[in-house]
Amino acid sequence: MSQETNSKLLEEARQLIEYWEGTIHAEILRNDIASNDLENLHFHVDDARHEMLALEFNPEEDSLVGSNDIY
Repeated sequence: MSQETNSKLLEEARQLIEYWEGTIHAEILRNDIASNDLENLHFHVDDARHEMLALEFNPEEDSLVGSNDIY
């Protein structure tokens, strides 16, 4: 990977560590950075990003129940 790509990857990892503070995602990302394992970091950043987006953008099912019910 290029230096610019690595820099972007590390920046996103830092943002995700902040978001996931106190979770296994943050620990895994920190370990990848500490061991300078950019290949695994790339994989784990993708995983953490997808999990974050799922939490942020998928409405809870409970809020949808009964919202459009017509009797």
